[in-house]
Amino acid sequence: MSDIRVRNVSKHFRSRAGGERLVLDDIDLHVAAGSFTCIVGASGCGKSTLLNMIGGLQEPTQGSLTVGGVEVEGPGVDRGMVFQSYALYPWLTVRGNIEFGLRMAKVGREARRKVSDGLLAEMGLTDFADSYPRELSGGMRQRVAIARSLATDPPVMLMDEPFGALDALTRISAQRLLLDIWQRHRRTIVFVTHDINEALLLGDQVVVLSTSPGRVRKVFDVDFERPRSPAVATTPEFVALREEVLSLIFE
Repeated sequence: MSDIRVRNVSKHFRSRAGGERLVLDDIDLHVAAGSFTCIVGASGCGKSTLLNMIGGLQEPTQGSLTVGGVEVEGPGVDRGMVFQSYALYPWLTVRGNIEFGLRMAKVGREARRKVSDGLLAEMGLTDFADSYPRELSGGMRQRVAIARSLATDPPVMLMDEPFGALDALTRISAQRLLLDIWQRHRRTIVFVTHDINEALLLGDQVVVLSTSPGRVRKVFDVDFERPRSPAVATTPEFVALREEVLSLIFE
């Protein structure tokens, strides 16, 4: 397992007019190894930008990021990423998508098959191993995307609103599956969402970013007993915490 440290990170983007826009301002954050951290905030506050910098897809304008004590200098096999758009390869089967990273790492066919067989079973996708993404529902595509990110056994998983496009019932099923995976494998997860209920149901801690430029308003420790069912969202404690988070986002 690996922890994540974000130290005094800021990010500017250049506008078409030649000016600069400050998206993230002096972010300081620690994500403990093996924890489940959710990041919430209003649209445009820099949630995805922060996740992309941890993933090595973007560089900070200033500050530093480390994963497991190692400076982030680009994408790496130590970090699996899952996106809302699934980002599956349409020309590959379900098994081919899951094994893609292993093929790039030149893992042998027999070893790849062993890994993909295990993940297909874990995700309930064994009967769809030879199907193509276009033949799957949204929830099944997201399961394939999660399985692909797990195939290379990364200690860190970075997830950018992975369930945002799913209907309510499929979303609950996907949340339960993700929690089950996390509890079994104890990877460090950073999960971006716009859904406060989802953040409080899933996370050990919830990081609240302010409106643009994004700054850390507060980090909440979420201590509701696990496993958590959707029913916890009706309790007075949950409702009070949700209202506090919302007030910080829109203050």
